[in-house]
Amino acid sequence: MRALRYLTIAGVLAGTLALSSAPVLAAGGSYATSGTGSFAQSLWWLDFTGFSTASTATQNLTFTLPSGAGSLTLGATVSSTGMLLVAEPSWTGGGAFGHGAYNGISGKPIFYWLNQVGTGSVTLSSMSVKDGSGNARSFVFYAADGENTNAPENITYASTATWSLIDTVNYYAAFNGGTLTLTGTGTTSVLETAPLLNDRNYNASVVLGTANPTQVSSTYSGNEATLFALALPPLTFNVSIPAGRVSGSDQFTASIAYTSPAATIRTVTTSGGATSATTGATAVIGTNSITLSAVMAAGSFSALSTYAGSMSCSNSGPGASAWGGTNTVLPGGAGTSFTLTPQTGDNITCTLTLTPPP
Repeated sequence: MRALRYLTIAGVLAGTLALSSAPVLAAGGSYATSGTGSFAQSLWWLDFTGFSTASTATQNLTFTLPSGAGSLTLGATVSSTGMLLVAEPSWTGGGAFGHGAYNGISGKPIFYWLNQVGTGSVTLSSMSVKDGSGNARSFVFYAADGENTNAPENITYASTATWSLIDTVNYYAAFNGGTLTLTGTGTTSVLETAPLLNDRNYNASVVLGTANPTQVSSTYSGNEATLFALALPPLTFNVSIPAGRVSGSDQFTASIAYTSPAATIRTVTTSGGATSATTGATAVIGTNSITLSAVMAAGSFSALSTYAGSMSCSNSGPGASAWGGTNTVLPGGAGTSFTLTPQTGDNITCTLTLTPPP
């Protein structure tokens, strides 16, 4: 009987371990309110509502990206059960996020080390981004100061890839926010500190980016907080037939897809006598080549070659030059299939105009 009890307990423990290691579907994420940050339309902030800070064991999370863009998987670990997971703003007394900067981020995106002894940390490991077909994709990941940093508080951001500073934000009127001190940009470890001892005026926040990391972490000394984001710049694709159709049965399907390996993100098809159709703003994983193309829909009388295609594009975002990068080259001219590579700072709209022969 004792042997049976041991076997039963072992079986229960094995089942518990299997459940604890199973992927957990996280709540997802959201963009900040448009206009509240330079890259509010590009950065998709992770919502960790499904994560439990009651355990220091690694918890596997899957984030389903909007618009069919794909998924992000990672393992999240906190160093102590004293870590909090909170909504924005983390602290009503200060900090830029939620106080004018990057407002409107939903759920519980912020890990908060509050009133704890010693240091605390959050580690995101085994990071992988895939499209909806399961193909691995390149990506850019971001970490930001989710509270404010007063001397002698500090945050250390670590990554398996180098960090770059893309944004410094300071909006909270109750403080005379100043420039934070960053040491180590361009390396895999960045230290953020306030410049003056006991100066409580430094409530600015920074946003740091790192390309294709497998692991990132933030380590806190003092009351500090961090939130994380993925670059998902929006792309809108319109198809327009202003001069009408060769045949009333002619309909057109426009698609946004990853280029190689090919994987469709979103399609839209004209109908009836409508002279246009749009995908609407569609999230794509930044830094990946995207193909915009049109084909004849099933049941159409004409071949696509019957129509002359012309593409025009515009970018209403600040562009990559806002963070020191090179602006995305926009496609244009004759044709029915084009490629581009959206990145942080982009909000691109492209329109393919199809014209029947005279």
